[in-house]
Amino acid sequence: MARDSYKSIPYRLAYGAAKAVWFFTKPQAKGVRCLVICNDEVLAVRHTYGNRQIWTFPGGGNKKHEPNQTAVEREVREEINIELAPTYFATVESFEDYKRCLTYGYFCRVQTKPIIKIDPGEIAEAWWFKLNNLPPMTESARKLVDEFF
Repeated sequence: MARDSYKSIPYRLAYGAAKAVWFFTKPQAKGVRCLVICNDEVLAVRHTYGNRQIWTFPGGGNKKHEPNQTAVEREVREEINIELAPTYFATVESFEDYKRCLTYGYFCRVQTKPIIKIDPGEIAEAWWFKLNNLPPMTESARKLVDEFF
C-alpha cells in the first residue's frame, strides 16, 4: 500500500526544520513503537518525511503527560487506523537524527491481518514483512526486533 500525498508536505517541512534544531540542541526524545505480529510476519511503516527509505513500526512521540500505553494505542490508531491493546516488552535507546531516543516497545499478536488504512500525510506505506526478511529499519526498530525475538 504505497502513496505519496500533498498532505505529506507539512510533515516534510516541519521535520526538516526540527532536524536542523536537533543538530544544535541534541535533545532527548521519548516515544513508543508497536510490533503488530500475525503468524511469522510483522507490520512495518515507512514515513513520508525523514529518511523515506527506512522502515519502522507504527508509533511516535508521547503528548505532554501522556502515559506510554495511551500513546501507543493513539499512534497506532492515527497512523494505520486499527484499534489494539498492545503489551509492553522493552525500552531501547538509540541516537537518530541528532537526538537521543528512548523508545518503549509494545507488541500485539493478531490472528488475522487487520485492514490497514494509512494516514497519507504521515505514512507513505505499510507492509507485512516476514520476520526473517525485514527491510532496512531505523536503529530503534532494529533494537526492538533484537529484544523481542
